[in-house]
Amino acid sequence: MRFCQTHKVVNEKQMACFKAHKDKLREKFRVDPTHLVEHAESLGQMWVDTLRNVTAAAGRKPLVVYYEALQVNPKREMRRVFTFAGLPPATKIKAESTSKKLTPEDLRATLLDFGKTAKFLRERRPGLHDQLVDTAHRVFKTLHLPGNRTGNFEEYEH
Repeated sequence: MRFCQTHKVVNEKQMACFKAHKDKLREKFRVDPTHLVEHAESLGQMWVDTLRNVTAAAGRKPLVVYYEALQVNPKREMRRVFTFAGLPPATKIKAESTSKKLTPEDLRATLLDFGKTAKFLRERRPGLHDQLVDTAHRVFKTLHLPGNRTGNFEEYEH
């Protein structure tokens, strides 16, 4: 997945990279579950730090928009953004994206060692296991943090 330095294609340069490496990017691959947990914890800590800093700088909690919620109901989510920004809700919202997700929704189609990874997470980090096996665009608000700690997005969101 490191070919194009992204997990989603959002601009022309990334689209060109995706097209050039499409076959390789679509091959199944292995993950080290320990590394996966470490990465999730690092991202969780980054979100906690970012949300704390944004809240301090803005003097209020930010609006958090979830990718999964955008997938399920983009018009509702955009209305939330307009309302938060103090704008009148638009009667017509063009809800489409130019980004292209590189992996299937069901990671069983992507990971060679899905069963091993799922078992590892189920035993050690059940919340991450739930995210791994989800195919329904559920919103997960638990932040997995270093030291086997957790936080919650709701603590930081408007």
